[in-house]
Amino acid sequence: MNKEQILDLLDALKWDDFKSVIKYSDIEVKEDNTLDIEKSKREQILRNIMSKIEVGDYDFFNSQRYNKKYKNEYVKLMSFSSKIDDIKQIVSEHKKLKLNSFQIRRLIIATHQSSYIREIIENKATVSEMKLNSSDLVQLISEIGEKYIISIIEDKDKIKQFKFGNSKLTQLIIATKNKKYIKKIIEDSEKRKLYKLKSSNLTDLISETSPKYIEEILNNAEKIDEYNLDIYDIFELIKATKDYEYIKSIIGVDEKREELDLIANDLIELVLATENKQYILDILEEREKVVSNLLDKKYMAHLLFLTQKKEYIQENVKKFLPNWDSVPQNKDVKINLPKKMTVGVEIETQGVHSNAIKKLTNIIGKGWVCKSDASLGEEDEEEGGVEVTSPIMTGDFDKATDELEMVCNRLDMLRSTFIK
Repeated sequence: MNKEQILDLLDALKWDDFKSVIKYSDIEVKEDNTLDIEKSKREQILRNIMSKIEVGDYDFFNSQRYNKKYKNEYVKLMSFSSKIDDIKQIVSEHKKLKLNSFQIRRLIIATHQSSYIREIIENKATVSEMKLNSSDLVQLISEIGEKYIISIIEDKDKIKQFKFGNSKLTQLIIATKNKKYIKKIIEDSEKRKLYKLKSSNLTDLISETSPKYIEEILNNAEKIDEYNLDIYDIFELIKATKDYEYIKSIIGVDEKREELDLIANDLIELVLATENKQYILDILEEREKVVSNLLDKKYMAHLLFLTQKKEYIQENVKKFLPNWDSVPQNKDVKINLPKKMTVGVEIETQGVHSNAIKKLTNIIGKGWVCKSDASLGEEDEEEGGVEVTSPIMTGDFDKATDELEMVCNRLDMLRSTFIK
């Protein structure tokens, strides 16, 4: 890649224009919406681009580490570089470059050198100078391997030194990926007490074992009592089994649903946890009467949207939301701008169907993009925020007004409790 291409790439990364980033990669991208590209594929694309930079004008690219405009984009790309010595050099210059702990951690991990990572972790002065927090240290320790992770978990002094509480220790135990070891911790009352593991921590650990082990605990009242598991923990463990027959047996029994105090959103989560596409279709087409009878039309629409099958959604949406295409007749409100002007609209919304709305790019409205909005809540929250962005609008603003009102009407149909 030459200077011009490198600068264009850095600009695209700076403005989060991944469509422009992709053109510099050899990786085939079938997704129409770049937001649908999985994290692993995005990383593959950036790694491919970085390999091209390294055989192109790498010296020019490397000089951008001192360019305030592109420093962040430079660091991001270098985390996919094969030039380990250069990565280490950047880490050593972290003060001069004013890197934050996330950037430093990312670069350290990018070396893929266990001895180098371990050397940093075990040097108190370095950890302090780099301002690495407990989350950074958990990530770094997790990169080294099972044996080292366990040595940290079993060392009281290290736990104290790194200020690891029950949440961080739980993450490290899971990071071992050793199911036998995880079970050993779960079943050891002394360890549970030493690490101050709460029921939520134990739920996370149990979820990492196996469907059979999870079900054994769920069917053992003494274990549930010993681990202080409440109905929320039990619900999460049922989902974690991903066992179609087991989950279906829970949903299908009135007493079990009442015992767990399951509401419509919970039923949808359980249905999705089965990862059984035919089961979901059977519910939508009312062959699975037990579930379809428990969900009202808007929750059935929620389940429909979560299938992410755009053609199927468009064919069936009016079955559950008959007024999907209706436009509120509000003649007093119009976008009144010169026809040559271009505008864009950003709607912030949240509600019980937020997770479904996030999947509605090009369905909520043609060319409209839906994605998580961190300003309105965490991405994985049940009622987390969603940002709905219009395509560029120009010319016929009467039509644009109707389209905007239709999108807002659709969000209202989906019980958005907040629209701005």
